[in-house]
Amino acid sequence: MRLRTDDGGVTLVELMMAILLSSIVGGIATTAIVQSFHRQSEIDARSQAVQTVRQALERTMREIRGADPLRALGDDHLVLQEEAANGDVRLLTYSVIGTGSDHSLVLDELDTPPSGPAVPLPRRTVVEHLVNSTSVFSVVMPTNCALAADPTSYDADCAGIVQVHLVVDPVRASGSSTCAGSGPACLIDVSDQADIRNNR
Repeated sequence: MRLRTDDGGVTLVELMMAILLSSIVGGIATTAIVQSFHRQSEIDARSQAVQTVRQALERTMREIRGADPLRALGDDHLVLQEEAANGDVRLLTYSVIGTGSDHSLVLDELDTPPSGPAVPLPRRTVVEHLVNSTSVFSVVMPTNCALAADPTSYDADCAGIVQVHLVVDPVRASGSSTCAGSGPACLIDVSDQADIRNNR
């Protein structure tokens, strides 16, 4: 008498091979998805950083053009004065703050009404993760414009060009650099210049 064999079953070896192949394919797919999310996160962080830097630079240049007057300038600070229609005098101080490799460009504002005490406005961070902590501000002016008492202040009749140069490292939400190992090509490097005239 012959025994009938059932060809419809799966052996243990076949089952193990199927599990192994599924695991490999699943691992490859998961890795691809995770890398795609990381790349998208880096792209989003860079886009946000570029927008922030551009807005900061545009505002800074607008305020330099409207300064009345430019009060002081160094490679890591810029002091401008504006006068409102109501007579208020606003002092705008851009400065680079931070330690080590973590720097920010911040703006302090101080309003002084014609009568009454000065009113400090909230400090606002303009640009974070600034790579160039010095040489942010530079000026092209006649040499006779610097005041003898303070070589970083400029005479009332000075006319010239102020240049603002920002180099920023875009940073992910986790706080780690998106440029790690990528070199300087990854950094956001923008600069602009504005004509100024001190009208004291």
